[in-house]
Amino acid sequence: MEAYKKVEGIYTDEEAKLPFIVEAWVIAKDAPKDSDYHNISVITNRTPTLGQSQLSVNSGRPRFTSGGCYRSHGKEVNRNKSYSVILAILSPYIPIVSSGKMPQLLNGTYDGEIIDALFSTMRKAGAATSKKKPGISLLDAGFLCMEEAYNKVSNNGQY
Repeated sequence: MEAYKKVEGIYTDEEAKLPFIVEAWVIAKDAPKDSDYHNISVITNRTPTLGQSQLSVNSGRPRFTSGGCYRSHGKEVNRNKSYSVILAILSPYIPIVSSGKMPQLLNGTYDGEIIDALFSTMRKAGAATSKKKPGISLLDAGFLCMEEAYNKVSNNGQY
């Protein structure tokens, strides 16, 4: 299942007020429990970043790593899922940590909004795919064949 979240805000640095938008798209697919088949693509100002960002889910707790920093989230996500994430940040100010222009996403500027958008969409996408599929319940199936089974083992009520 898919999930999407958009967070808009204003970052204030002394007298400057800078608008920003954080968006997260997540697709969750069934996977073996606690498998680490997760990927994340980060886009800053409509350009894919060259640096590596990582996403992991250990014991159900998601962890996002970018620019040498990481953040975990206290709430759990579905451990039986594989997550594919696109994280986009639009802002006139995105701190850079290297000459390779790797953005420092977890430096206190927008990290609260990034974590909120990222992990809430992961929870939503993971929960949506784990809903029970429509069909007949085990109890209903038992009632469908109960009379026939009773007649068979009792020799049509003789025993």
